[in-house]
Amino acid sequence: MSGVVLRATRSPDEGLPRLASGLVMLLGLSALLDAVYGVLAAQYVGLAGEFSGGSVSVAGELAGTASTIDLLRTVRGVTLLFAFGCWLVWQHRVASEGRVDRAISRRTPGWQVASWLIPGVNLTAPLRDLCDLGRALPRPGDAGTHQAEPPVRERAGRAQSDRTPPAVGPRALRAGWCCLLVAVALELLGEGAVARASGTVVGADPDAVLTPLRHGVALVAAAQVPAVAALVVGVLVVNDLTARATAVSAPVRRAVASRV
Repeated sequence: MSGVVLRATRSPDEGLPRLASGLVMLLGLSALLDAVYGVLAAQYVGLAGEFSGGSVSVAGELAGTASTIDLLRTVRGVTLLFAFGCWLVWQHRVASEGRVDRAISRRTPGWQVASWLIPGVNLTAPLRDLCDLGRALPRPGDAGTHQAEPPVRERAGRAQSDRTPPAVGPRALRAGWCCLLVAVALELLGEGAVARASGTVVGADPDAVLTPLRHGVALVAAAQVPAVAALVVGVLVVNDLTARATAVSAPVRRAVASRV
């Protein structure tokens, strides 16, 4: 009988933690690149202001900073692309775990991935899916399978030590999601302004080029602050959901102990 319990409740946790560790490393690297990118962009804005004010001596440093930003933009884009692909695989794996309560998380693992890729839908659906996964997975301290939330009065009287709250709750998820949307919006606006300034006709007034260029790069620099915050929340989400999806439940521990 204990063998049946083991087969029914054991999670395939050998590969998922390794995948989560790789994803955490990619998210951490992306956060570091975003921070450096923001600092360089802010430095570029300052140098462009000096150059616009007549300080020709900073022209070489300005050009070098621009080249570094271009290189870092490429490295950062590749890293984010790998991190996004790894995130999709990770979320599909977590949503496929046997410890997910299907009565709460009714969306299929395939939809958990597709919701990120459908324009318009991906503005809100991924957040709802992650919140559903957070509710559908057992919290630390649960006996094994998912336990439904007790009524408010009963929950108010329960000792705090009975169930440990999740590391990342719905509020933190919503805050991280808002940071992500703000970062994307600011970066799109900034990159658009930079592209328009770069396409200005040669021979035009330098201020007509540098002013919108500075404004665009300033938006890009500002976007890195919420971007780093969103990536930090992402790391917490990966660690929390992975630990809860792959934790060995109490019935499995008792079954293993009885077989030893």
